[in-house]
Amino acid sequence: MKLYRNIIIIAIVVAVLGGAMYFVSKYLPENDNSANVTQQPAEDDMFSIYKGNSENVSKIQIKNADEEYAVSLSGETWVMNGDSTIRLKQTNVKSLLYTCTSVSVKKTVSETSEKAADFGFSAPTGYAELFFNDGTTKRITVGNKTLDGQDYYIMVSDDEKIYLKNTYGSESLIPSSQSLRDLSLISVDSSDLSTLKHVYMSKQGNTAVKLENTNIGTSENPNYQWRMLEPVFAEMNGQVFTDKIISCFEAFQAAAVVEDHPDNLSIYGLDAPYAEFSVGTADKTLNMKVGGETETYRFLMEEGYDTVYAVPKSSLTFLDVAYVDLMSNLIHVEYISNVDKVEVVSGNTKYDMEIKGEKGAEEYYINGVKIQKETFSKAYQAVIGISLDSLDLTKEPTVTPAACIKYTKKDGSTTLVEFLPVDERNYRVTVDGKGSSITNKKNFEGVLSKLEETVKGAN
Repeated sequence: MKLYRNIIIIAIVVAVLGGAMYFVSKYLPENDNSANVTQQPAEDDMFSIYKGNSENVSKIQIKNADEEYAVSLSGETWVMNGDSTIRLKQTNVKSLLYTCTSVSVKKTVSETSEKAADFGFSAPTGYAELFFNDGTTKRITVGNKTLDGQDYYIMVSDDEKIYLKNTYGSESLIPSSQSLRDLSLISVDSSDLSTLKHVYMSKQGNTAVKLENTNIGTSENPNYQWRMLEPVFAEMNGQVFTDKIISCFEAFQAAAVVEDHPDNLSIYGLDAPYAEFSVGTADKTLNMKVGGETETYRFLMEEGYDTVYAVPKSSLTFLDVAYVDLMSNLIHVEYISNVDKVEVVSGNTKYDMEIKGEKGAEEYYINGVKIQKETFSKAYQAVIGISLDSLDLTKEPTVTPAACIKYTKKDGSTTLVEFLPVDERNYRVTVDGKGSSITNKKNFEGVLSKLEETVKGAN
């Protein structure tokens, strides 16, 4: 289905992906929300002319001024024109079903249909025809609009009378197919990011970014933390990630369907996409290609569905976020609640930080010296507080580490942070062998000084 009631075709010349091309830009809604089919407004003087059993309807055939289509029941799901790849908002279809099986009008205009042609029924505005499981049908026909534009003339099959029905209610009987489409693509709960598994973004001219939600805790005490896997392995800036990325996916939806089963993707710039992105949740993985643009929208296609959507550019701002802005200024963080032991080693200097005892009765030690909880926590903060100064995206060095920090967690797993000399001033830091972070050697020396100070202060 290519044309909808609220879509007009305009020809515009655009440069997409380095070449000039023509594409079809459809007229889109004034706002970014889909038009919903809702129940007719109640009026005190309305009376019922038809009441059907909606549970026995197997199909609805709609014809309006712009199109003709059908929605039919397949199992427990309503589908359009027998095409299961066309996603419908089931609640909107059920609302249409209610509207067509509960028809009320304002008044009777004529007791007979002798002059039906005078009211537009020889070439009606449209109709809704219901097909029931027992083989019977019922057609509600919408004739002309009244001169004042407030009402339409209505007829129901097997009824000779001509009725008057308000414009809103009449048009609700023969809605555009667009109004039944499910434009919601994915929804992410920003208050519970454990449901979100990964985000991948790739845009022309930008470095591709892969982010993954990893459980750095235990199976009994999970602790999910987002990390950047590409183009570098790095800790994430949670605030920027939530504000710039996650916020875009809290209710990610299209403004309209532009075309189903397009013959020529180049019209929409989707033969050589401007960008691609993937978002994975516990329930769904959304893989999207992003194509050409109009002044307000870009064209998108979801993998596995042969439909072109128009999505507001304001919903795609996450594609403009640079990967460096998503990185934390801390090289590696392990939450103290997940750790039993930390070993800090530099040459012949070694500090063993241990947490012993049951939860709520923990004791803290550094090199066997018992440390007060608050003092131990400050020393631990220094260990995890080593900051990122720059990045080195060249080939991983093969030099021997000059220092390391090894975390042993409550589930027995370990994480090894190694410091590899780059020059006289800097270390390259890797986490379990991965990483491109550069930190000044003074940052690590500060950790050693803090641990030495803590031990001396406790003796």
